[in-house]
Amino acid sequence: MNSVEAGHLDLTYLLSQREKRSLNFSKKLYKAMFKKPADEDEDLVVFLGDDQSNRRTWSASSRRIPTLRMNTGKLWHVKSRRWYIGRERLAMQGFPVTPDAALAMGVPILPVRDQKRAASVSGNAMHLSSISVIEFVALACHKSVG
Repeated sequence: MNSVEAGHLDLTYLLSQREKRSLNFSKKLYKAMFKKPADEDEDLVVFLGDDQSNRRTWSASSRRIPTLRMNTGKLWHVKSRRWYIGRERLAMQGFPVTPDAALAMGVPILPVRDQKRAASVSGNAMHLSSISVIEFVALACHKSVG
């Protein structure tokens, strides 16, 4: 098992062989599709939990972050050569994990003390505003019997 090296900003060396193959396949496919290196795209994110040869889970086409899931696959930001940590994944879903976000929402900061737990929660978590809309639609569609 690899360990983190101090001062080493490129975390590619920590990826498993399967993750490296998936990333390399994505980069080659990106180059073929968009005629430029994947490393130049500021917004390119690849989900390394899927086999990219049969399921492309990336932001290249949609320009949106791939759907978060609870499995252990890494959400890889290609240009910075690192994956998103649990706290960042929660922030992507609108949770107030930074002082600025909490202030804008008028709520306290959501403390993230355990990165692994935060990553697993973010996979299937929904933001409160999404849940509110779902509940509103469910209540609007409900017909009282009586």
